[in-house]
Amino acid sequence: MLKLPQPTPTLTRDEEHLQDLQGIFEVARANNLRLGQVDHQWAPDPKPGIRLHTMTVQMSDSYPRIRSFLHSMAETFPHLGIHSLTVERPDLQATEVDTTFQFLMLYRASAGSTNVD
Repeated sequence: MLKLPQPTPTLTRDEEHLQDLQGIFEVARANNLRLGQVDHQWAPDPKPGIRLHTMTVQMSDSYPRIRSFLHSMAETFPHLGIHSLTVERPDLQATEVDTTFQFLMLYRASAGSTNVD
């Protein structure tokens, strides 16, 4: 079950998410992984009081390292859900797999905040 963090009144929604984004790179570094392309954007609010941020992350590495990264992400970010996961092995002899994750990060909206820039 996803646990929503309490809103941080001193941070804007972008500052709050940027802290999490930096944390994701730290989790990757702790798992000896280098992230490939990372795309992220705010999505329409799923319901009042909830903010949704989507993130697509690409990487290539060994399956055990990627699995460890995924486990660390779930422990570090209880408000993160996995929307989709694609794992491809370029050929049968390859030791690395190409992986694309689509994460969802949910946030509580601060009083009076909106999802409009």
